[in-house]
Amino acid sequence: MRAVVRMVVVVAAALLPTVVVAAGVGATWDCEGQTDERPYICDVGPAQPLSMTSFVQLLQGDGALRATVARIGMPDAAELQRVLVNDPWLGYEVRTYYRDYDRMYVFARAFVLGNPQVSLLRHEGPIPAQWLESRAPIDVDAVALRAEDAAAKAEAVAQRAERLADRAEAIADAMAEDFPRHLQKN
Repeated sequence: MRAVVRMVVVVAAALLPTVVVAAGVGATWDCEGQTDERPYICDVGPAQPLSMTSFVQLLQGDGALRATVARIGMPDAAELQRVLVNDPWLGYEVRTYYRDYDRMYVFARAFVLGNPQVSLLRHEGPIPAQWLESRAPIDVDAVALRAEDAAAKAEAVAQRAERLADRAEAIADAMAEDFPRHLQKN
């Protein structure tokens, strides 16, 4: 578990340059990423999309993230976002998006005695409109076509398996018929 936490910190350090955080609780920053529902957060730069492999690695070391995924399933998308925050929060968030539920879940880590051990669901809300606009819409026709193609391929495989089973049965019947003849002495 500690190796995973170290790996997350190393990945975060590689992706996210060190940020000098404004001092004091409730400090505000002049940034474009601030919203009225989350005035304590200031996004720094664009979010970095996470691959499924990276997300699964984060999942292993993050209890809050793991609990949410266990409850509602894998997200449609996940991002790592660098943020300006006050202590004790770490300078990045993991954001997950569930299109079917129109929900965005934001997870963050906090330092306790110098270690980023506390992981919390920091925000839950609807998916921001600008996030949806920046992503390609789901092409329902293309999804349906892929499903039909997959069904056709599965049906072809099932038919081939049935033909092979019939052939194997015919061979077994022929062997069963021929076997008693070989037991007879000439």
